[in-house]
Amino acid sequence: MLKEKLMLCYPENYLISTQNTKHQLQVQNQEWHDLIIWYLSKEQETILLLEKALAEKDFEQIMILGDQIYGHGGSFGFARISLFGKKIELAALEKNTVLLNVLIASLKAYIKYLLPTLIKDSFPTY
Repeated sequence: MLKEKLMLCYPENYLISTQNTKHQLQVQNQEWHDLIIWYLSKEQETILLLEKALAEKDFEQIMILGDQIYGHGGSFGFARISLFGKKIELAALEKNTVLLNVLIASLKAYIKYLLPTLIKDSFPTY
């Protein structure tokens, strides 16, 4: 059986590999591994702030948080997280609560999807 393997590398310190539809984030050095776990944990805290701001209909705060997510996602090489941030920012500008609920829930699910892979896998020694 032929196994397909797709490897996306960005930045050079980690990669996402897809093999047989199983996704796994692999970090290539311990320093980045710890930093990425910290970053994704911080984004979970940001999601809580987003949910609170949405409940209060504080669209200005949501725009600020969306812009931060956009920038941080790009800095850490998570294009999808960055895209979520930009979409959240734009939806807040339009005060589109339905779209904001979907985007925030999707971002939350995506980060929950990434984190366990990093935490459960010990860093390999070479």
